Amino acid sequence: MGETELGMETREVMRMERALEAALVNGDAPRLEHLLSDDVTHANPFGNFRGKLPWVAAIKAGQLKFDSCKKEDVRVRIYGETAVVTAINILKVRGAGSDPSGRYRLIHVWLRREGRWQLIAHQATRIGQTGTE
Repeated sequence: MGETELGMETREVMRMERALEAALVNGDAPRLEHLLSDDVTHANPFGNFRGKLPWVAAIKAGQLKFDSCKKEDVRVRIYGETAVVTAINILKVRGAGSDPSGRYRLIHVWLRREGRWQLIAHQATRIGQTGTE
């Protein structure tokens, strides 16, 4: 794969990351459903796993409301039909009875199937108050 093609792939994955952020902030459950693979694994900072249906249902029901979602230190690596994104995710979120807002170390794995990228794995780990890593 040439450098130009890799650059195009990286830009496309970044576009998908921005679409995911927008779907979360706008509470756009249909768009979120489109971006997530049917077999997506969502591992939240509390060590819980959930699949696509519970994740989308939480957004639909308003159990998670994203006021903002901003990324720093974003890195994209492409491996054929797979992309791995690492970043620091800065969230302002309202959850059911909690405030999960904060800074998180994020890993996303995207897979290109039938010509489109879908998120197949999400892992987020809260960065400590001191910022030490």
